[in-house]
Amino acid sequence: MTADLLAKGTTYLRRTLQKHAAQTVVFQRGTAKVQLRATPGSTLVEMLGEDVSVTRRTKDWIVHDRNKLRVNGAAVEPQEGDKIIWRYNQQDYTYIVTPVSGNAYESADGFEQGWRIHTQLDSIA
Repeated sequence: MTADLLAKGTTYLRRTLQKHAAQTVVFQRGTAKVQLRATPGSTLVEMLGEDVSVTRRTKDWIVHDRNKLRVNGAAVEPQEGDKIIWRYNQQDYTYIVTPVSGNAYESADGFEQGWRIHTQLDSIA
């Protein structure tokens, strides 16, 4: 009962966030491109060394329904080197999928419905 209630609540929140905050982006792998909606976010990453600590922020894209991420008709998982292109203020911002702690993405929720894809800005054209 509780798990079902949590799953329903997660679905409601995911749909509401997508409806009100998602942006149209282009996911690109090689020459294949697919248009989808994703919500921008960020992750603060701290890398620790022996004598140094570096903090950086990634630009994340939340794909609310991971089944929508398809290349040439096949479902795919994000991988390092893929691109997300976001058109904003008449400019194209190209982000490269970049792993954080070895992972290019992580689950966007506790029910594996969506993905949080980690990226870094590559270019603005």
